[in-house]
Amino acid sequence: MDFATSSANAKSFLERAQKPTALRSLIAEQRQDDTLINFADEVLTAQSWYRGQKPAQADEAIRAMIDQVARGEKTPEEAIDLAVQKVNETF
Repeated sequence: MDFATSSANAKSFLERAQKPTALRSLIAEQRQDDTLINFADEVLTAQSWYRGQKPAQADEAIRAMIDQVARGEKTPEEAIDLAVQKVNETF
């Protein structure tokens, strides 16, 4: 666990992965990166929208919604309605 939470190791990983940090000590540095600045600015105030019991099922509903629209299987409105119904079932 210490490996992943050390500043040096996290910095090395995040530079390669181009992901926002969860460590306060790296926020200022990531704010200098044009790709990550928006994420770094929000990392201290970000919250999850999902408050239900089954996050994997909610995530799958969102993915399915996107895929259905991208494949032309459903209109955006139809896909959203179905995703809302599926996410609501997880509460």
